[in-house]
Amino acid sequence: PHLVKVYRAGLLSTNVPFVAIESLSGTTLKEILARGTPPLAWTWECIDQILDALDEAHAHGVIHRDLSPDHVFLCDGKTDPFVKLLGFGLSANVKRPETRVTGDAAAVVGRRPDYVAPEQRLGRPADHRADVFSAGRLLFSMLTGESPSLGHDETAAFGHLLATVPPRPRH
Repeated sequence: PHLVKVYRAGLLSTNVPFVAIESLSGTTLKEILARGTPPLAWTWECIDQILDALDEAHAHGVIHRDLSPDHVFLCDGKTDPFVKLLGFGLSANVKRPETRVTGDAAAVVGRRPDYVAPEQRLGRPADHRADVFSAGRLLFSMLTGESPSLGHDETAAFGHLLATVPPRPRH
């Protein structure tokens, strides 16, 4: 229930791609985060629904590759929160590679760099783990109210991300 319904996709007569999706009323996670840090219980429910949507997409072989607060939509008139995952324009279907909209290296262009998985930044093929990485970055944003960016210089931040070994969780 948390993936946006797609009614039709194709090319217009002008060779411009289009996707017709269900009509939604609500706001994006980006807009909610701009207002401040959401309550903890709301955050857990929201990330649970995001992960459910990704699990469903991955079960069909679809890797989102562009998960960010802009593509998490919170619907009005449903339970609070009720997530719909949007923004599959850069997605890839690993079961049907011919359906890829873009190549892996090109999929980084235009994305929010603070949510991009390291393998995508390096132009390597992305699998479901790239979406899980991005979901973790979303959770960070929801819990802290901060962007997961490591600084203003994205090149240096990315280098730090690749070079730093994260601490092991406590047992």
